[in-house]
Amino acid sequence: MQGQMQVNNNNNMNNNNNNQQWWGMQSEEEYAAYMKWCEERRMAIQEQEAQKELLEEIEERAEEKKREHEREQAMKEMKMRRESMMSQWRSWQQQIEAAEEFDGSMSKYEEMKIKYMFTLTMDFLKFCKCSDYTTHLQRYLVNGDMSYMAGSTDAYNLDELEGIDTNDVEAVAQRLASLSEADQTKAYFKGIIDSMCGSVKAYVDQVKVWETQYNFMGM
Repeated sequence: MQGQMQVNNNNNMNNNNNNQQWWGMQSEEEYAAYMKWCEERRMAIQEQEAQKELLEEIEERAEEKKREHEREQAMKEMKMRRESMMSQWRSWQQQIEAAEEFDGSMSKYEEMKIKYMFTLTMDFLKFCKCSDYTTHLQRYLVNGDMSYMAGSTDAYNLDELEGIDTNDVEAVAQRLASLSEADQTKAYFKGIIDSMCGSVKAYVDQVKVWETQYNFMGM
């Protein structure tokens, strides 16, 4: 009997040792509490991982939203630059068109001015006696389909003071007194016209010299 009791005591000691070796638990209550803590800790870790994943997802969404905003901003800036360039280009086009229109108007104006000056010159030559310059005037005075016409000079006769010494004031006054008002006006301008006609002849003589030297008429 003593032997049996010794065996039972040894078994009890072994069980106690086993219980003490299981994480140092002394009772089932402690083990249950430990397991509950483990479960709670596991749940807490899972929740922490879930929160971490959620935070990462939020940060990723925020980063993506930031990148999307930057892309939109870049597109807006690109669109604004393109519109600015197009506006500048249209402004340049309008300026070029205005300049071309102005140049066209100026060209027409220049043509009209030259034609008017040529016509005025032809009319002025009607006061000059240039019959001995006809050939050269026909060669030099050409503008488009207009040219100097032979016989157009001396169309206006200013011989009211012909044969009068224009330096003799009394003789000039007597002659003018006998003229009509229109002839008096013509006689008044005779001195100016004679001077200008002399300048025309001098200029034609100079052009003749240039033509001989440089042959600019190609003849």
